[in-house]
Amino acid sequence: MATSKGGPAGSLQPTDAGKGKWHHNIDASGISELTALATDINKAVDQTVKQVARGKIRVGKLLREARALFVDDQAFGMWRKENTLVQSKQHAHYLMQVAERFGDAPKLIEGANYSVMQELVLADQADIEWVEKRIEEGDPPTVQEVRSKVNEGKALKGTSKKGTQTQPAGKPLSPNVAINSIVPMSLTMRIKTVVQQGIKGIEGDLIILGMDPDPQCPCHKEVLFAVRDYWQEEAQHEDEIRAVVDSFNRVYEEFKNW
Repeated sequence: MATSKGGPAGSLQPTDAGKGKWHHNIDASGISELTALATDINKAVDQTVKQVARGKIRVGKLLREARALFVDDQAFGMWRKENTLVQSKQHAHYLMQVAERFGDAPKLIEGANYSVMQELVLADQADIEWVEKRIEEGDPPTVQEVRSKVNEGKALKGTSKKGTQTQPAGKPLSPNVAINSIVPMSLTMRIKTVVQQGIKGIEGDLIILGMDPDPQCPCHKEVLFAVRDYWQEEAQHEDEIRAVVDSFNRVYEEFKNW
């Protein structure tokens, strides 16, 4: 009798049942139940990400309201650090920027994840409309697609004489843009830049590990271990290895509390 790759002919097991260990010893009813659970999990994750996006926009709006009551940034910063859980000046500014840009954009909040919105903070209106159109068409772009689109627009605008990209008129520079630009650097440059710029806490640790400094969910521990091992091998000397291991330990402990 002919057989499929995963089980006997007529079996309800998936054809690739032999390829993954999790398929072993699971019958058809179990596969069906797992499929339903996976659907529910994915829906829950999607809802959680959107809830996080709405929550951060809400926090940003409240921070903007509070800032309006102060004469200068220094007094506002002192109040914020003494009275709120938003301790990072850079993160506070970024939340305020996101709230200003997307506070009245329900289409983006519903159709795009927060990482996509991060890429759009300093994007031109044309790029935002492009994302909204993709969402309307039922084909929301990935973070990589949005990043490429935004970078294309910046490239067309050219650079200043010093070689830095010019800032669109009327759009204040978000401190988070500079932070995100550190992540693709080499390990040596990431560590050096984090130290020079005084980027503290879990944000600095994530950057040293080459990870998103504003993650929306904890990284799977196996992925985190792989990241640690990879950068340990890339390290040029013992100080860099120690920086990677210390950052990993702090991030691992932080994620355990999420």
